[in-house]
Amino acid sequence: MGPLWVWLFFSEMPATETFACGALVIGAILGNIAVELRARPTAETA
Repeated sequence: MGPLWVWLFFSEMPATETFACGALVIGAILGNIAVELRARPTAETA
């Protein structure tokens, strides 16, 4: 979160790679959450 705070408060522009990798990490986290939610057994199958 450090580059985000620097960008917001000091108007320094982070490298494009910073945003690309941040989006990759967030996408991986959301994908992991989606897989976990789909794999969770429902009350009908448990």
